[in-house]
Amino acid sequence: MMRNLRPAQCVRLGSALSAVAAAALLMAAATLRAQDLKDPSAAAPAAAAVSPAPVTASRTALSREVIDDGRAVRLFYDRGDLLDVEAVYPVLPGDDPAVAQANATIAAAFAEPAADLVAQYDAVLAEDGGAHIGNPWAFSLGYQGIHVSERLVTVDGGGYVYTGGAHGGAVYLPLTMARRSGERLAPAALFRPHGDWLTILARHSRSALADQEPFRSEPGLLTDDWFQEGTAPTAANYGLLLPTADGIRVTFGHYQIGPYAIGDFHVTVAYQALRDVLHPALFPQQAAGD
Repeated sequence: MMRNLRPAQCVRLGSALSAVAAAALLMAAATLRAQDLKDPSAAAPAAAAVSPAPVTASRTALSREVIDDGRAVRLFYDRGDLLDVEAVYPVLPGDDPAVAQANATIAAAFAEPAADLVAQYDAVLAEDGGAHIGNPWAFSLGYQGIHVSERLVTVDGGGYVYTGGAHGGAVYLPLTMARRSGERLAPAALFRPHGDWLTILARHSRSALADQEPFRSEPGLLTDDWFQEGTAPTAANYGLLLPTADGIRVTFGHYQIGPYAIGDFHVTVAYQALRDVLHPALFPQQAAGD
C-alpha cells in the first residue's frame, strides 16, 4: 500500500515545471556543493535518515522520460483506458555526492507509490479473474515547489489517486532531505532527541485549526472525538511535516479530523514556537531564536 495516501480529493497536478521551481533548481545547484560535505556542523544524526530504496527496486517497470530540458523526470504506466499512472519529479543539477544522493532520494520517493499503485491494480485484477470491474483507475503525482534552506532541501510533493468508489484520494508527499548528505529525514529527525515536539505541534495545530472553517463557525467540532483523536500528539498524526520558510507545515488529510466533506487542512507552526525542540544541527538560526 502507498505510505503517503490518505482518502481525500485533490486537484490533479500538471507535469510542467513552473518558473519558481526552475529557479529553485538553479538555487539548489548553487548551494548543494562539495564543501557542504566537509562541514561537520551541517550533519544530521545518523538515526535521522530514512534510506530510500533504489528506483530499480520497484516491482513494476515504469516508463521514464526526461522532460523540461533535464530539470524533471516523468514516470508513467498506461494500460489503455483502464489505468493511467504518472509521477513527475524534479532533478537537481550537478554531480556532487550530495546532489546525486538527493536526486536518488527524490526519484525513489516518487517512484515507490506509483509502482505500488500498479501492483495494487494487478492484485485486484487477479482477485476478479483478470477482468477490470468499475471505473478506470488513475494516479498522478507531482510537486509544487522546492525549498533550499541552510541545512535542508525540501520538495512539496502531492497529487491524486482514484481506485474506484465515490471519490478519489489525495497523495501527500512532503519530502525533506539533509542538504549535506541528500538523505531523506523522518519527521522526528527535525527535532531534538527526546524533545516534546509532538505536544507542541499538537497544541499549536489545534489553535490554528480553530481559526479555520468549519471549526470557527462550529466550535463544537473541536471537542468531537474525531478531531481530538486526529490532532492528538502521536507520530501517526504528525507524519506529514514539511519545513518551510515560515515554520513547519502540518497536513491533516481527509477523514483525519472530521468527515470527508470538511476537506483536508494545512497549518504552519512558526519556528519561534518550536525553538526549544528544533534540532540545532538542522535549524541553527531558528533554534537559537535568531
